[in-house]
Amino acid sequence: MGKRLRVFVLSAFLVLPLGARALAQGNLRISFDMSGDHEYSSGPWSVTEDIETGVCAALEFATQDTRDAQVGVGIEYQVPRELSDHPDEEFNFIPLYFYAKMYARSGGSTAFLLGRFGYNLYEGNDDYKGAADLEGGLYYAVGVGLITTGSAEIELTYVVNTGIMDFGATDVDVEYSRVSFGVSVAF
Repeated sequence: MGKRLRVFVLSAFLVLPLGARALAQGNLRISFDMSGDHEYSSGPWSVTEDIETGVCAALEFATQDTRDAQVGVGIEYQVPRELSDHPDEEFNFIPLYFYAKMYARSGGSTAFLLGRFGYNLYEGNDDYKGAADLEGGLYYAVGVGLITTGSAEIELTYVVNTGIMDFGATDVDVEYSRVSFGVSVAF
């Protein structure tokens, strides 16, 4: 727990000042995650389970914004989600990330490609983690989007969160992947 807290605090000190600097260029995003895959692996052993649909909320702050591109930082909170076959077991990730959007303008429409990359905290209830300590890992997402009005966007992304279940003598890698549909509003 101490290592995760140190990483979170360090990440927050890196991300939040950049976001505060760009507070006038922020986005609030709500995402709806389609059913995803939750894969456990250790050496040659691997098990994949289905995940129930979930919801995420994110704040993003642009640090550079031009006509052709935008880069910035963000934080996302996943509402805890259940394993389909084990509804008492809940987990979630909290990613801190950098993002980039490349715009393509045509007529009155603006489409974009986006990428996100960062580190996420990894949490789970006692039924989910058992005797394991949960450690965060990499977060990344790629997708496409469309600016629907001057301040609203829709996006479709492929998202991956990784983490480790540390059982002391054995580590189990965890990868949670899914397709997500998001709606964001600038503030």
